[in-house]
Amino acid sequence: MQPPEGSKEEEIWEVVVFKVENRLFHSFRHIFVEASSVFEGMFLLPQGESGEGCSKETPIVLHGYKANHFASLRKVLHPTSKHVASGEFDLSEQEWLGALRLSTMWEMEEIRELCIENLYTELGSITSPDLLLAAREFRVQSWFIKAITTMLVAFNHAPTEILISKLGLSTACKIIDMKQNTTLMGALAIHPDEQSLVAIPLGRLRCSVCYTLLFTKRIKCANRDCRADIDAPANFHCAFIKAEAATVFRTMEALGVSFAPEAICCAYCERQLCLRVTCSSCANAPVEVEKVFVGYTRLMLGTQIVEAFREELEEI
Repeated sequence: MQPPEGSKEEEIWEVVVFKVENRLFHSFRHIFVEASSVFEGMFLLPQGESGEGCSKETPIVLHGYKANHFASLRKVLHPTSKHVASGEFDLSEQEWLGALRLSTMWEMEEIRELCIENLYTELGSITSPDLLLAAREFRVQSWFIKAITTMLVAFNHAPTEILISKLGLSTACKIIDMKQNTTLMGALAIHPDEQSLVAIPLGRLRCSVCYTLLFTKRIKCANRDCRADIDAPANFHCAFIKAEAATVFRTMEALGVSFAPEAICCAYCERQLCLRVTCSSCANAPVEVEKVFVGYTRLMLGTQIVEAFREELEEI
């Protein structure tokens, strides 16, 4: 049965014509209304007698936008049967970026999220500094955190000069400081007199099971002839371990080195610093720690990034 003339079904499938640069694009009015609050408001305005958007002779002219970006957006708004069946789109990276740019400008939240999900799932096609710039431009927090995390822990680090020129001096300094304070780069140092000893920061030693910080207040050396009073959180390299006592510690979430607590030596007397080390977070009562960990976890880095860039992230 055919719907009567002038029915709501006909109104829903009302064709609209756009002109972007020198190209004409045909679509359906309701698709843009449902996807964008900007177009919803625009189409609510009286159209007058010009019939703007009703034909190719009187299209809606979108000034200041690129035709190839609009074409990319239309691909997402008008998926083919192949796209619907597979649940995937075959847009190139540049096409996704074009669609993201317009969907961000026109407040198409669902389309914007789809574009973000399909861009930069791996870092092979973009450098970390460029990903950070894209995060700022398109206001994507997940890209921001991913870019900073990669710059902190990646094997190939971007030179400081590149960080400053692309990201600005303030951001570059924050990243360099975070490398020193959160990763292995600033955690280990060689003993000035004994090459077999490695200096370690007590304030960054964690339980290898739950990653809780173990030395959060002042301690005294266990050696009766020493009894040095050490401000563990503040005194950076106030203990040493023998290099051979450390082993690489790597899991899906953490990377660093681990060693037995008895391997920790006082920086003053170079004898065992603690008779035992306990963790209060692994169980209801303090339990003795078998392995100590120094390094980073992804959760820890994420927390540090949010704290360091809180103001900027709140604006994204």
